[in-house]
Amino acid sequence: MTVAIVKSSYTNVRSGLERAIDLVGYKPKKETIVLKPNAGFPDGSLKLGDCVPPEFLEALAGIFRDKQVIIAEGVAAGMDFQKMIRNFGYDRIPKKYPNARLVDLEKEERIPIKWKRGEIKLPKLLFENEYINVAKMKTHYFTHVSLCMKNQKGALQEFDKQKFHMKDLQADIFELSQVLKPNLNIIDGIVAMDGNGPYSLWHFGGRARKLGLLFCGQDIHEVDNVAVQVMKLDRKKTHVPDVPTKIVGEKLSDVSVAFKPPNFGDQLNFGHFHLQALSGCSGCMQTFLMSTKLSTDWHYAYDTLRGTVNFLHHGILRPFYIFFGPRCSFPAGADPKKAKMVCFGDCTRGLAKKNGLPHIPGCPPPAAEMRKMNLSHRKLQSLIPK
Repeated sequence: MTVAIVKSSYTNVRSGLERAIDLVGYKPKKETIVLKPNAGFPDGSLKLGDCVPPEFLEALAGIFRDKQVIIAEGVAAGMDFQKMIRNFGYDRIPKKYPNARLVDLEKEERIPIKWKRGEIKLPKLLFENEYINVAKMKTHYFTHVSLCMKNQKGALQEFDKQKFHMKDLQADIFELSQVLKPNLNIIDGIVAMDGNGPYSLWHFGGRARKLGLLFCGQDIHEVDNVAVQVMKLDRKKTHVPDVPTKIVGEKLSDVSVAFKPPNFGDQLNFGHFHLQALSGCSGCMQTFLMSTKLSTDWHYAYDTLRGTVNFLHHGILRPFYIFFGPRCSFPAGADPKKAKMVCFGDCTRGLAKKNGLPHIPGCPPPAAEMRKMNLSHRKLQSLIPK
């Protein structure tokens, strides 16, 4: 098949999308089109490339104005759909385009689909209607890239989203693409992200890259394949297969830019913070990163000043280990008498109990609770599972 690379900006995104769609010869065959954007994290920044902006979806609703358009997303584990559509301005789209409506995939009817691991329940509307995958061009601290294949994880039930992290996340993302096949795949690379994406949270997060590019094609593997080439990242660290692809529009050599790869791995060190996150899911990572971000916001600090000061003090002046994920292990050489250690999320309860470490429950724990926590010795001792 064919993948189009088109230069664009958010100001003229509609004409850019029309050209890209025309170049790949796509014509919808069904009367209803489902747009699945990358917008799973309600606290993300549109300006910094975290999520697909509303003007991008408005442009697609206008292009397909003779069709019924459903904008469907399932937010990350523990996140709120209504907050997402308000924060990103998605709630304005149906007011401007009467042919469009918003749908929370968590509440949609699901059908069982056979796949490599047995059976998985996926939203029925993605199979009944024309399905357009609308992804962002980002790096990802767990999957190296977040493109069209990774965007489909948002269609899973919350339990399955978490379950993907407990086995082989990269392999499962690929296998999902074998049974959930969009009719069209679009990547918003107008403002992309590199570094420790997929979110631009505080010092841990990714950084915006203004590329001014759109990618479009009918084969999900081919579109992701072209994007990885443009990013000049190591394909072997991704879930993206190397497939032969015909490229139209801009030349690959003219638009390729070396993206800074994520450097997270199984541990991220920042100052005296040590995040041990082997097999942890992005739900816990996002809430933890949000809690650290909120700790620096003055308008949140008044009633939680003691907790904020303690949090920053122990993270900067003393070693502070945060454990995520079901396969996380106690770090060699770490001394719990000289360092603060907290197990974050339900997956780490066993590790906490085995090593007598404090544990913050939840799947994921609320960011506000982490932020308000007074990290005194007495408080941490009270969190040790009995």
